[in-house]
Amino acid sequence: MTAIADPRPSINSSVYDLSPGATSTDVRELLEVKLMHLEAMLVMTWGVGGETFRKQSAAVQDSFMRS
Repeated sequence: MTAIADPRPSINSSVYDLSPGATSTDVRELLEVKLMHLEAMLVMTWGVGGETFRKQSAAVQDSFMRS
């Protein structure tokens, strides 16, 4: 995964981590990003794409879950 350039110095976008100078807005935005990632993974593994996901090999499923 390639890190997205972020002009805000309080968020380290390469690992989605917060720096000590993070504001409450930074924390909220980080949580929103993490929740969007979780929702996307749930859709692919449990929701609409769940059946297709389960038909993939164990190696593909493991790789996806590590992402």
